[in-house]
Amino acid sequence: AASAPAAAAAAATAAGTPASSALAADTAPFWLDVGCGYGGLLCEMAAKFPEVLMLGLEIRDRVAEFCQMKLDSLRKRGGEGGETAEGKDEVVSSSLSVGLPFGNLAFLRSNAMKYLPNYFEKRRLDKIFFCYPDPHFKKRKHRQRIISVELLAEYAYVVKPGGLIYSCTDVKDLHEWMHQCFLLHPLFEELPKEEVEKDPVALLVRDRTDEATKVEKKGG
Repeated sequence: AASAPAAAAAAATAAGTPASSALAADTAPFWLDVGCGYGGLLCEMAAKFPEVLMLGLEIRDRVAEFCQMKLDSLRKRGGEGGETAEGKDEVVSSSLSVGLPFGNLAFLRSNAMKYLPNYFEKRRLDKIFFCYPDPHFKKRKHRQRIISVELLAEYAYVVKPGGLIYSCTDVKDLHEWMHQCFLLHPLFEELPKEEVEKDPVALLVRDRTDEATKVEKKGG
């Protein structure tokens, strides 16, 4: 993971040569937000990057339902029509409609720690986001953190060579934990701070999550 302040975005890249991709539904760039919360970041990114397929995974039932209702509302306001995406990732593609306003975005209620490899082929994802994950402060709970050396092996399986993983937290201890996990894993390498600062997506991760906007509204 890239070295960054605890409240800023960090990014790590999977070692290797980036794979090229067309904009066909089954090969289009694909971004995943793990623990997407109320979906604010993904909704904003989906509007800014309509050529990119995006999926938010959220474990909490009511929060996942809220995300779907929010997406339905955005699609209704944006218009109707479009072509349903098809491809090998059938469970994911069933919720994506290429051509619709916000048709590049979908949400699923799921436990990424258990089921992530079931949703994606090897090297399918271009970017994965972990924004303000549960810090699990107690030491005996650290094994439940969404970033660990063991889980990074699964994330490395689904992300393309040259793909990026972004992390964002306001908990210093968790930031240091995630950073260390990336440093220890042989399939990831740290991005230079200069590259992170120039990445427009990293700026969105830092400033446009639901948590970041709450802080901004409070004047923090």
